[in-house]
Amino acid sequence: MSAFSPISNPINCPWRQKALTAYLGKDKAMWRNYDASELMRQARQFIPIKVDQGKSDDFMTDHGMPE
Repeated sequence: MSAFSPISNPINCPWRQKALTAYLGKDKAMWRNYDASELMRQARQFIPIKVDQGKSDDFMTDHGMPE
């Protein structure tokens, strides 16, 4: 799994929920397949990951949800 400057938990980010609804519809269960945090929760084995998040990313604090 790899992500570059990700919104790592879009299911819980109001700004990204609008986009997920527009792209995937209102079925939130479908959204889990596009959320890195949810994919890691569902993993049954070790999955190597790489996340590259710059500190100057304007969206990190409000929308990136790195925590």
